[in-house]
Amino acid sequence: MYCLQLRKTTYQFVRRVPVDLLRHYQKALIRHSLNTKDPREAKRLRNAYMVRYDVEFEKLRPISIQEPQGQLQALTIAAPALPLDSVVTTPNSLRTSKKLGLTMQDLTDFYLMKLKLAGNKKTIQDFTSSISVALEFFLPNTLASQVSRDDARSFMMFVSKLPVRFALAKETRHRPLRDVIKIADKMDLKRSSVPTINKRIDVIRAVFAYGLEEEKVGNNPFVNMSMKDPKKAKGKRNPMSANDMRKLFAGLRGQSEDYWVVMIALYQGARQNEILQLRKSDIVFERGSWLLSFHDRYENNSMKTESSVRTVPIHKELIEHGLVQWIADVRPDSRLFPSAVLGIYGNYSQTYSKHINSEFGRFGVTNHFHSLRHRFRDACREAEISQDIADYLGGWSGAASVGRSYGALEFSIKHLSKALNRIKYSI
Repeated sequence: MYCLQLRKTTYQFVRRVPVDLLRHYQKALIRHSLNTKDPREAKRLRNAYMVRYDVEFEKLRPISIQEPQGQLQALTIAAPALPLDSVVTTPNSLRTSKKLGLTMQDLTDFYLMKLKLAGNKKTIQDFTSSISVALEFFLPNTLASQVSRDDARSFMMFVSKLPVRFALAKETRHRPLRDVIKIADKMDLKRSSVPTINKRIDVIRAVFAYGLEEEKVGNNPFVNMSMKDPKKAKGKRNPMSANDMRKLFAGLRGQSEDYWVVMIALYQGARQNEILQLRKSDIVFERGSWLLSFHDRYENNSMKTESSVRTVPIHKELIEHGLVQWIADVRPDSRLFPSAVLGIYGNYSQTYSKHINSEFGRFGVTNHFHSLRHRFRDACREAEISQDIADYLGGWSGAASVGRSYGALEFSIKHLSKALNRIKYSI
């Protein structure tokens, strides 16, 4: 739910501080415990806090000073006084104007500031690459408000002509992108895949979406824009087959870390990094059920999307196979899978994926780890679990219809548990 988050079993109010007011708060998020487990009462208290901070934000915003005639009226956003990593830099020219608005450079800097506050280094690197391509195509001083739908389509076609790994290849690195395309034409280099093209479009769409949310731009020319992939999704991402699952569990050592990582992926539909950052305190017994909490409250935790944050019942198969007994020897608040170390991008899956995929190969498993999550999704369909419940259980982005916490709307823990336990595999 908007601006609401569950911490263990108690709701808290969470709101992002507007970038132009960070210097007043010295932090990126405002948090208040609402001291209630009731979602209705939490919504009521949330609304009161929303009004309070709306008023407070308006009082703190400086009044724009009218410049002499012929000059732009501008508001410069100050650098946030936060103890951030050295990679965080303040935009040089983050300005708004009633007449013109932000340039593409300003808008992308504004969005990157948000990413850097969140601190996911891998996401920042991936997004920065796509943003650099966009800035070279549109030019940094182009006004974001002047980017049209036709311009967005032209950008998509431009990106589709870029060759694979052009930033690293000897023939194309450090060259202007239009020259890169000419070289690719001349040498008949392999072009970017449709998923890569759409990923770049998604990044710029997110930049404009954030600008729209913060009232820095008036529209998003990239909304609902993507290139159709001639390959069927089923062919690109196959679910783990029954034969591969038999090989996998024949090879895995029972009650090992790898065994439980695979079991949680298969029966909970969780992503690899979500599993690897779990702690003993994330597994609790409440309301007659064992619950599993995926969140980003700890310093090194990161979630792919807001929908990824969830508290779900634990599948009965995991209980029967001894998950609760296995964690009994884990020290309080310690990670369940300490063998997975933090990678340079701030996640655990970066290094662990190499290990587990190597194990898969050793067992003769032809699919990759993420195929377990696809198998879970197929199992949800086979068990006739409704899409909104399946979205919530697996942390997919369609979960907004269920609400952002268990027990929200018409879905209780009992209801979710009943649906989850309908999932069965022949292993």
